[in-house]
Amino acid sequence: MEIIAAAMEAPYWGYARAVIGTPGVGWRHPSDAEKIIHSESIQSGYGIGLASKIPVRRWHRIDLSASLIGIPLPFPTAKGFTLKYTQDEPRVAIVAELENGFTVTATHLSFVPFWNYFQMLKIMRFLRTVPGRHIIVGDLNMAFNLPDRLTSWKSLASKKTYPSYKPSLQFDYILAAKKLKFKPLVVPDSLISDHRPVGVSIELD
Repeated sequence: MEIIAAAMEAPYWGYARAVIGTPGVGWRHPSDAEKIIHSESIQSGYGIGLASKIPVRRWHRIDLSASLIGIPLPFPTAKGFTLKYTQDEPRVAIVAELENGFTVTATHLSFVPFWNYFQMLKIMRFLRTVPGRHIIVGDLNMAFNLPDRLTSWKSLASKKTYPSYKPSLQFDYILAAKKLKFKPLVVPDSLISDHRPVGVSIELD
């Protein structure tokens, strides 16, 4: 995350580990020392990062527990795809209170239907205790614009993002708690991920 922030020329960045290790291979819950926003552990981890060119007043971490059940997921093979039962793992959200009055939350929710919805609601409840004009960004693993339809938050981006090689669903969102002035931002498509990026340009009052 530090390397990405440097490439963006964003001096303010944070990283929150959800697990230590690799999901689907072997992992454990992070210790309290490994849950800090800037962890220098040499052990590999899976989590959420956020980089900003705007000074950050305060960082927060929201732990999101894993679903007790998994679901079959498609995995690529030489002959196409095969379904494999996949157990869920803990998730996390990282929150940055910015000096310009915005509070930005980045997350990657569970792939288990309904469970990701409850994780999203937990984040929204937490944000009621945090000042700022709130924005949530990330892979919410919910299609058909459900975050917009099922909550009072509004989606600022409309773009099919998954899978990156032939997008057919939108899993990645930029949500705003209140109405904002914004313009679509043209983001070059990239195959570095299995998701395509989204972006908007928000007009400050």
